[in-house]
Amino acid sequence: MTVTLDVTDSVVLDIVDNGRGIDAEAARSGLRNLEQRARRQGGEAVIDRLADGGTRLRWSAGLR
Repeated sequence: MTVTLDVTDSVVLDIVDNGRGIDAEAARSGLRNLEQRARRQGGEAVIDRLADGGTRLRWSAGLR
């Protein structure tokens, strides 16, 4: 797992793992919460299943 945090005019958190990838049928209530919180701050949450296995979560939000 690789975790990267970048803070400038916004906060960007990038998490990548090399597991099986996120199941498209998995419950998304926690992920939906991350997406809503990011949008409220002018950001986004993007969750991708990587082609070679694993998952990438990129979460960003503007600083007030």
